[in-house]
Amino acid sequence: MKTNDEKTLQEKTLRVLARTWALGRVLLEHAKAGAAPVDQHELNERDELIVKLTELFPEEVTETTLTKVFNLHYSQAGQIVDRLCRCDILQKKTGRGAPLKLTKTGEQVAKEIELKRGYRFSYICDIFTDEELLQLTKMMEKMCDAAHQQIEARVFDKLPRNVRQLGKTV
Repeated sequence: MKTNDEKTLQEKTLRVLARTWALGRVLLEHAKAGAAPVDQHELNERDELIVKLTELFPEEVTETTLTKVFNLHYSQAGQIVDRLCRCDILQKKTGRGAPLKLTKTGEQVAKEIELKRGYRFSYICDIFTDEELLQLTKMMEKMCDAAHQQIEARVFDKLPRNVRQLGKTV
């Protein structure tokens, strides 16, 4: 059982995470508001998230996944996938229910998306020393891993890694 101090620290941490997320979203919205009109080959935020989801969960993301995650109708998911295929980001569908796959161009686009999104938060790097940045990077990698595991559990109905690993040793 957690002590009051531990609960207070956890609550403070959660509040800082939520505040940071909110401020980051404001910055993203501000950047989008100042952007030029989107042409047919430019990706919107949902497209970028679909590309990253496909990259981070290879062989698992399907059109059904997109309907669940983004609350889309199947026809909407199909239209998005078709457009990303025409842009040479996703490979052509190989059959109903088949996982989405990035093309070589799509793999490069996924890396560019990550870097572009990351640079929007470059101001954070300016306030830390190299040692602090190293510590922050290690913590953020743990947070990213925890988020990855949550998506595996919630979206793909997979058991947490530590439970799957127990099954292999039994």
